[in-house]
Amino acid sequence: MRQLCFGTQARRLACLALVGFVGFLILPGLLTSANNSSRAVRRHVSDAPQDQQPEFVTNNYRQTNLVSDLSGFAQLQDPLLVNPWGLAQLATSPFWVANSGTSTAALYGGDVGGSPFFKNALNVTIPGGLPTGAVSNAGTDFVITSGGGTGPARFIFSSITGNIIAWRAGTVASILASHPGHVYTGLTLGNNGTANFLYAADFANKKIDVHNSSFALTTLAGTFTDPAIPADFAPFNIQNLGGTLFVAYAKIDPADGTDLPGPGNGFISKFDTNGNFLGRLISNVPLNSPWGLTVSPAGFGAFGNALLVGNFGDGKINAFNITTGAFLGTLNDELGNPVVIPGLWAIAFGNGVGGGDTSALYFNAGYDSERHGLFGSLRSSTPALTSVQFGGPSASINEAALSVDITVTRSGDISGTSTVNYAIFDGDPPVAPATTPQPATQGKDYLFAGGTLTFAAGQLSRTFKILIPDDGFQETPETINLVLSNPTGAALGTQSTAIITITDNDTPPPATNPIDDAQFFVREQYFDFLNRVPDSSGLTFWTGTITSCGADAQCIQVKRINASAAFFLSAEFQKTGLTAYLAPKAALGAIPVYGRFEIDTQALQQNLIFGQPNFDAQLEANKSAFFADFVTRPEFLTKYPASQNGSDFIDALIVTIQTSSGVDLTPRRSDLVNEYLLGATQAQSRARVVRKAIDYPEEVAAEFNSAFVLMQYFGYLRRDPDTSGFNFWLAKLNAFNGNFVNAEMVKAFITSGEYRQRFGPN
Repeated sequence: MRQLCFGTQARRLACLALVGFVGFLILPGLLTSANNSSRAVRRHVSDAPQDQQPEFVTNNYRQTNLVSDLSGFAQLQDPLLVNPWGLAQLATSPFWVANSGTSTAALYGGDVGGSPFFKNALNVTIPGGLPTGAVSNAGTDFVITSGGGTGPARFIFSSITGNIIAWRAGTVASILASHPGHVYTGLTLGNNGTANFLYAADFANKKIDVHNSSFALTTLAGTFTDPAIPADFAPFNIQNLGGTLFVAYAKIDPADGTDLPGPGNGFISKFDTNGNFLGRLISNVPLNSPWGLTVSPAGFGAFGNALLVGNFGDGKINAFNITTGAFLGTLNDELGNPVVIPGLWAIAFGNGVGGGDTSALYFNAGYDSERHGLFGSLRSSTPALTSVQFGGPSASINEAALSVDITVTRSGDISGTSTVNYAIFDGDPPVAPATTPQPATQGKDYLFAGGTLTFAAGQLSRTFKILIPDDGFQETPETINLVLSNPTGAALGTQSTAIITITDNDTPPPATNPIDDAQFFVREQYFDFLNRVPDSSGLTFWTGTITSCGADAQCIQVKRINASAAFFLSAEFQKTGLTAYLAPKAALGAIPVYGRFEIDTQALQQNLIFGQPNFDAQLEANKSAFFADFVTRPEFLTKYPASQNGSDFIDALIVTIQTSSGVDLTPRRSDLVNEYLLGATQAQSRARVVRKAIDYPEEVAAEFNSAFVLMQYFGYLRRDPDTSGFNFWLAKLNAFNGNFVNAEMVKAFITSGEYRQRFGPN
């Protein structure tokens, strides 16, 4: 926990340093054999018949990143998922995740028996801010008037600000109790045989607060006192496990009153629901600011029927005998190394109905020192024989280089195919008293890169490129974080993260903004729309169209507008970037978010240079791979279940397109049916139909202006649009029948302060 007790400062805790690789370094021998490092556990030997061999279960678990606010880091991106703490479910509900970083609750469902994981449309605002613990209430008490009616609150939250907040219906929860000076870092619900109560861990005052079903503070027979807990420890979380209340204690940092991570900094004690002390269960190592608590089912690999304790301090999950507190081991990954989830908060198993399998462990994490968020799962697995990783922890590049190639290596058994996702995001602020390096900023210091690397049989390495604008700011060194996730056919090696340091070349800084230079301006169009370093002939041609104006300022402005618009209108972009826009707009009924769009566009533009001999063949390969992936994404399968036959799928797609674009493809239905029949599998048939549908001229025409406006934000400003701004420019472009010159749209964006300040201070 790194947040002032009264919530006046965002939580900042560098509890785990990112380690990784980078670029051009390939360091062999970083991994030991998975066969040697995996730990086998003999399960239930005493219960086995004498004539049977004991059952051995390996301590290996596979992590799957399901959702994150970071682009490309998980199956889904949700900007609301920032520093998620509490996690709650009813018997058949989706997961409810309390996002401390955005003061919201987000809902996620699926991932049951192979069903696609999805985000629920409901987002709930949590007033008062900074939610922490979360509980569900299936009973008839804790009645509130909210959401247009009166009834039992179904989900209840605590907060750093000392609030108890409840939700019954609607999009905004209600504050039912407020206690300034209290810092609630955890919450649970219990019954003492007479009534139901809420139990909140008050870290600031080192006690458990009890609220009755009217949300009023009350007292019980016991005081939740473990007499041997050191004075510098406080309740960090409380959980009801099978009718017993487990309290996790963390050490208090004397500097700011938050938790102080460190090996052994933790205790777990047990109490009854009246607050009477039942005994100390676990002391010190391996605890490290423990927070997450749950009990595993019998089939959870090596640690079935165990008390699982997640450490916020070091991101590890440890297993204990729930009765004696005996340490059973630490959950390991598929290479036999401890699973480490930076910023780990809640852990819980799914309900097997509305959210998650009952055999999978789900987790929340305030990833990257709580600046970001991750919701994922851990499932029992087996030792991996193949690993993918970066080749070293770090590298440095001068911004004058304009780009850096990053290498990811594969080792072990490379006879099969493997894939791994990669993503990059802004670096971390320096840890005091250091003042450098500073975090690099996406769009200014580097351009986002993300996607999937595929290793063919026998292939040892793959690379991806990060583009680096040579801006005109005089700056200290700046860092970018790189991360690998969700491999298939392999496990993540120890170097699954990396740091790139960008060094400056602006001494002294330029007198003018470099974007005013014709060649620099043209190069940025290649960067922003085609995601590549310019080819020399193209750079020369487009630069020449601008410099031909000489000193004529009006001519220069017109040429810059036309040159920039030409990149959006180019065949290279229209066959790639426009496809990345049209596919989700047509099939899912929504415009893509910036990060997802960039990932898709970069995949479609991979190894493409318009006019090169292999352009058409490479484009076809890229499109085939894109649509094959698109129709297997969770959001697509949620909207179009695999159980849907071809006829119903086509009808549903036609309805979605008509709703989102106003285009009725019913006259094209027989054409789409014929296209569907050409596929050898359901996925191939669906991919062909979606591709066919978005290529119809009426669909392209209906969406063209919307795509043009969206690219002003994605290309020039490198961000998602604000709704009012997007609607303003779309209305204006439509009013001028798509004439961007008369609408002055491109002119407005390339002369805006926001665009110019990507490259220089003036």
